[in-house]
Amino acid sequence: MRYSLVHDEAGREMILMSSDVREYGRVLGFYVSESPNGERCTAEIIGYSAIGVSATRSSDGLLDTIYIDHQGFIVLCVGLSVICKIGLENVSGRRSLGAHRLSQCVNSDVTVRTRENEVLRVRMPGALASPVARALLRVLQDACSPEDYYEVKRRLYMDERVGATAPEDE
Repeated sequence: MRYSLVHDEAGREMILMSSDVREYGRVLGFYVSESPNGERCTAEIIGYSAIGVSATRSSDGLLDTIYIDHQGFIVLCVGLSVICKIGLENVSGRRSLGAHRLSQCVNSDVTVRTRENEVLRVRMPGALASPVARALLRVLQDACSPEDYYEVKRRLYMDERVGATAPEDE
């Protein structure tokens, strides 16, 4: 079993419990302290090899969730709400590699082992490169309603200028 710390949409700490074995095929999220409606466990995710990743959030400890679904896509979530799915292809783009296991998450970069035992380093979409942009996002998180903040994050993940190597582009 694998355990990973993440946060839900409201910033509450959760422990994800998952397996790297595809056949088990589910990820459970358990609240660490306060939980909505007094329930300790959230709805389960159909997938495996879940891990926490600091995607667009700064290094203040808030972690998004990534896991592998049964089609071999990497799924990126805020809490348990899906933001996007990432498919892996070979260099020519002709063949899907299919993710098999996630490991070694540092900031927004994660190591992905494919079904064919290839090892890739993948940067999650929406990972802000600029410290100024990260600070502004933190202010938005405090100032916006959860729904508005979720919409801001969704747009960040979809913008190709986010995560650019030149921080001024952000």
